[in-house]
Amino acid sequence: MPVSDPNVIDAIGTNINRGCVCMRMYEERDWYDCSEMIADLHNKINQYLAFIFSDQISEYKEYIGKPIVFMLYCQYIPPREIYPTLQDLEVQLRMHNIDFEVYIGPDEEQPLNWHVE
Repeated sequence: MPVSDPNVIDAIGTNINRGCVCMRMYEERDWYDCSEMIADLHNKINQYLAFIFSDQISEYKEYIGKPIVFMLYCQYIPPREIYPTLQDLEVQLRMHNIDFEVYIGPDEEQPLNWHVE
């Protein structure tokens, strides 16, 4: 269920320690074709937003009223050239009160700092 399949929510659940709903996306591909992968990521995020804004998320009582975080887990480190795009996505999602985080590997131990200074 990689980012390339926008019709599937890869994983969703609550994080008790953080008190939020985590909506996970998994990118298993190497970043060989950044433009295609960025387009796929936009499509995936739009599907996640549709799930939220169509109120489907409210069908699950445990998610109601909790902040939402989109978490992108990459098997490979994204190239620096896409960091501005990741920043733009973060800004756009924050307008909807949704946080955006990127990790390298299958867990939250290796966050990616994509912020361009």
